[in-house]
Amino acid sequence: FGGKEVRGMRWAGRLHDIGKVGVEDQVLQKPGALDDDEWEAMRRHPALGAELLEPLRLTRDLAPVIRYHHERADGRGYYLVPPDKVPLQASIVAITDAFDAMTSDRPYRDALSFDDALGRIEADAGTQFHAELAVAFVAMMRGQRVPQMTVEEEGWRGLFKERLHEIRRTRDGSTHADGIAEATA
Repeated sequence: FGGKEVRGMRWAGRLHDIGKVGVEDQVLQKPGALDDDEWEAMRRHPALGAELLEPLRLTRDLAPVIRYHHERADGRGYYLVPPDKVPLQASIVAITDAFDAMTSDRPYRDALSFDDALGRIEADAGTQFHAELAVAFVAMMRGQRVPQMTVEEEGWRGLFKERLHEIRRTRDGSTHADGIAEATA
């Protein structure tokens, strides 16, 4: 990835859930489990977000990232897209979005601890999450050396670093990401 792609990833991280404007507030803030119709409404938000961004020249390139950010490495995501058809950028957003969701309070559950969230990402590497990206994310967040990756695209460290800065800016007070972001700078 070059500078343009990194900037695009920053925007993708910010806009990935824009399609939730089409989901009713009572569904988004429901304290209990969603019923089938509510889940169907939630599953539509990535496609709606992509449809909102596609007509705009400035955000057109982000549409595939937004559309596929809930796809899984095992192909069992929202739209059952085969893993080889999911853009790498969407896999990055999937991991960072999941980490942010797990470490944030929700109407239906309390936030997980930093370590518990990383443990879940680690456990789901290769099923829910792109295996190599998940391993790299967990290592980076723990302040460990990131293993060599075999994915073709370069610059993923910069993408993770930028998303870590985004997470840090949106959090109240100091987080574990503060030290990690400094360590990866």
